[in-house]
Amino acid sequence: MRFLLILSFLLLAGFSGSANEGGCNFTAEITPSGPTTICSGDSVILTATAGATYDWSTGATTQSIVVYLPGNYSVTVTDSLGCDDSDNQFITVIPSPFATVIPDQEPPYCQGDTVQLFTTFTPFGDYLWSTDETTLSIEVTSSGLYTVTITNNFGCTDSASLPVVFIPTIPIFTFENGPTTFCEGESVGISSSVPFGGSHEWFPNGETSQSITATESGDYYVIVTWPTGCTSTSEVVEVNVVPVPMAYAGEDTALCDAESIEITGGGGMALMWSTGETDPTITVGEGTYILSANNPGCDIVSNDTVVVLELPVPEPMITYGSHVVGEPVNFSGTYPDSITSWYWYFGDGAEQEGPNPTHTYDNEETYTVTVTVIDQYGCTGYGQTEIDINQVLQIPTVFTPNGDGSNDLFLIENEADGRMNLEVFDRWGNKVYNKEAREIRWDGRTNNGTELDAGTYYYVLKLDVFAQHEPTTQTGFLTLIK
Repeated sequence: MRFLLILSFLLLAGFSGSANEGGCNFTAEITPSGPTTICSGDSVILTATAGATYDWSTGATTQSIVVYLPGNYSVTVTDSLGCDDSDNQFITVIPSPFATVIPDQEPPYCQGDTVQLFTTFTPFGDYLWSTDETTLSIEVTSSGLYTVTITNNFGCTDSASLPVVFIPTIPIFTFENGPTTFCEGESVGISSSVPFGGSHEWFPNGETSQSITATESGDYYVIVTWPTGCTSTSEVVEVNVVPVPMAYAGEDTALCDAESIEITGGGGMALMWSTGETDPTITVGEGTYILSANNPGCDIVSNDTVVVLELPVPEPMITYGSHVVGEPVNFSGTYPDSITSWYWYFGDGAEQEGPNPTHTYDNEETYTVTVTVIDQYGCTGYGQTEIDINQVLQIPTVFTPNGDGSNDLFLIENEADGRMNLEVFDRWGNKVYNKEAREIRWDGRTNNGTELDAGTYYYVLKLDVFAQHEPTTQTGFLTLIK
């Protein structure tokens, strides 16, 4: 009985050896669940041939193991007869890319903002975003979950996601308490629809209250900043401040010997004359005219009046005094009280302004003198005359009327056409002689033939006594010697 048991044990022992020992015919084999070259982060299942026991190089004793790391994995499998066999499998692990999604700014994000999302730079890598973009970074403007997948040149991939939330803009409105087009000096109140919960900044004046008062033209709007840091902007309120009209119909004027005249007014964007005309310049005759002016958007109307007079053209009369070569000639004239400007032309090229000028002539000649006058209404008149400028006569100062035939006469000869008048006075102011003629020949006697005593006498000689102007006067002393 013992013999049979020993034989049976030996027979069984012979069958449980390796495939190459004792007649065992058992082969161990490792079967991978997929490629044996994997990306980092991936795994592969290695499964050994079915047996009774398993002894893996990792220390595992299960039929299958999951491997993540590179290396040579081996297993020894023993079947139920005690036969065993080994196999190995080499696993290669390729580094995978590392994907991240990083925003260019910290939240919160407000509606209307733009956020740029970046991922990890991978040499020779390909990028695919959930937006179908393939760039290293993308710009987003709406809320959502944004994912990027990176594939390296070995085909390994990695993905990362980031939720981006944009806070919606809260609409705000403005309210006006009156018209936004008004006269200069008036105003309009503008209020925001946000009484609390946000800070205000008005443009263009920079005020920070909920309501403002606008007094100047401009585009007004408000920006409200919320506690989140986001802002809301209102629509623009256009304020137009219209200047108050100031009608001006011009200064009172005159027709100046004409039947009509042009008058011009202004002071507003819309004009209306009392004639019904609306042009700034109109043609009128004598009369009183009212101009009304207003500016659209301002309800104020301004009026002004202009008077057009019909006046005669001023005709000045020129008068003058002494008219001797080298002596000042005083000119004057008769003018209406309305004359404001005088322009004199003396005929020798000289000119002067003013009502009563003085001019000295250098040559004996007849000159045409003209004065142009302008009155307060702009009417122009002319006056003209001729003036004869004469030389001063050479008058003797001593004569001896003693009958000796030498210097017996006080002789004055005038080569000009005018007559002369000579008056002689003694030392007591008594007139002792008077003569009017074109030539004076005095023998020292009075007009009644009485001889005068020797002495000094005073004379007054007037030239051109019948001319249309004031005569020229010469005076002096003469001595009568016997």
